[in-house]
Amino acid sequence: MTLLLQAVEAEPILPMLSLLEILAVAGALSLIVQGIMGYLFMTLLDRAAPQFRTVNPPDKAFLLLVPFFNLYYNFVLFQGVPDTYRAQFEAAGQPREGDYGRGLGMWIAVCIVLGTALGIMPCAGFVPALAALVMIFPYFSRLFA
Repeated sequence: MTLLLQAVEAEPILPMLSLLEILAVAGALSLIVQGIMGYLFMTLLDRAAPQFRTVNPPDKAFLLLVPFFNLYYNFVLFQGVPDTYRAQFEAAGQPREGDYGRGLGMWIAVCIVLGTALGIMPCAGFVPALAALVMIFPYFSRLFA
């Protein structure tokens, strides 16, 4: 009986993470993802002809790393880069079908804002953030194709 009580009272193997530690890890992961997205947007804008760019200079894509401003700037980039490529292809006389990923970009930006807004509640912000992360792959693969 005493052995059973000792097992119940024993310290857990892994201590519980505090809320501050969880927020720090989530913030670091968010910065990493935003930095990678900034690099991808900069690469896409560098490939476009300067007269068709909606964001000049392309280095402005790294404004995604600025807290709270990135919530607005996601809409600018996710909508602007497809518009850049649409204008470039139409000027070259090679228009493509579809919206060049503009609609998907809008949904990604909305999910990022929702994930940030709902992030104050435990686990609630995870769902839209995960949805945005999943949608980013077809968005960028369409633009890089």
